[in-house]
Amino acid sequence: MCLVPDVVVPPKFKAPDFEKYKGLKCPKIHLKRFCMKMVAHVANEKLMMHVFQDSLSGASLDW
Repeated sequence: MCLVPDVVVPPKFKAPDFEKYKGLKCPKIHLKRFCMKMVAHVANEKLMMHVFQDSLSGASLDW
């Protein structure tokens, strides 16, 4: 389920592998690592939000 309406995924886009954030470690470090891996797509805010939700799991995903 996509929580971001009208997201445009570029052709041949493959999301990098992320360690799932489960809420047990520092959220700032998780966010920094996510941004570093997605730096090529930083201008596409909707894509960033769409992919970010896939990097969460457990209670952090429900938040």
